[in-house]
Amino acid sequence: MLLWTIVLVLVPCGGNQELFPPPLLSAIPSSELREGSLLMLRCQTELHSQKSASQLFFSFHKDDRTLKHRSLNPELQITRVMEEDSGLYWCEVATDNGRVRKQSPRLEIRVQEPVSCPLLTLRHGATGPAVGDMVELLCEAQRGSPPILYQFYLNEKILGNRSAPKGGAASLLFPVTSKQDAGNYSCEAENSVSKRRSDPKKLSMDGPQVLSTPNHPKWLVPGLLLSLLGLTVIVAALLGYFRPWRRAEHHQNEKDEGVIYSMVYTAPKRRKATPKSTSGKKDISTIYAEVRDSSRSLLPSVRT
Repeated sequence: MLLWTIVLVLVPCGGNQELFPPPLLSAIPSSELREGSLLMLRCQTELHSQKSASQLFFSFHKDDRTLKHRSLNPELQITRVMEEDSGLYWCEVATDNGRVRKQSPRLEIRVQEPVSCPLLTLRHGATGPAVGDMVELLCEAQRGSPPILYQFYLNEKILGNRSAPKGGAASLLFPVTSKQDAGNYSCEAENSVSKRRSDPKKLSMDGPQVLSTPNHPKWLVPGLLLSLLGLTVIVAALLGYFRPWRRAEHHQNEKDEGVIYSMVYTAPKRRKATPKSTSGKKDISTIYAEVRDSSRSLLPSVRT
């Protein structure tokens, strides 16, 4: 009896072979970068050894926007990344005829913005802080990727810290316990890529003094008015007593036309202890003074 041996040789079907695996997108040097850094995106995949003659094309995308379309270069370079470059990136690989197309998983790129120099504001009463008052230290960095950690200093001593998970400002409230709380205050802002210190602000305990008021302020105004009125009466009386009495008469020389003389009588002050003059005449001084001469030269004054 003849035995027949049948040998089956299994040959793999070329139609079922995978042309290339799905690509993988990687970020060089890292997916978390500082603003201003260089970023390299690389889309990695391999053609099957039996399909090495085929040509692959690479496209790069960010969110819903295409950055590079059907390029033979599997890399994309961004020379200087900014915070707005943060987002989800992915790449696509396709054959030359476009019949086979495969996409990579999404890769999140985070670009961290350094914090700007923070600004410190001291908030207290209008007249300056005193012992027992509350003082607020407000620190804010206008720019910087969150989260931001703030630290507060008196001179070089740390008073405390506050965190701003979403960015913005943070504050520290503390009571003034003694004059030792006066000094130079500052704050520091820090995130994952940088740290900055504010300019110092001086807190002084030498506020303006507040004068005490009387228990009955309604008596103060009438008293002042009466005092001013009495002072006015006294001044008026003194002026009337010391002011000499004068009377002026005008005379015109009949011979000298156009010349007018003014005669002024001056009476001395009365004295209680002075006896009357024995001559019976009044002690009156007469002064002649030329007032105007419209036609002739000026005449000299006559005093008697």
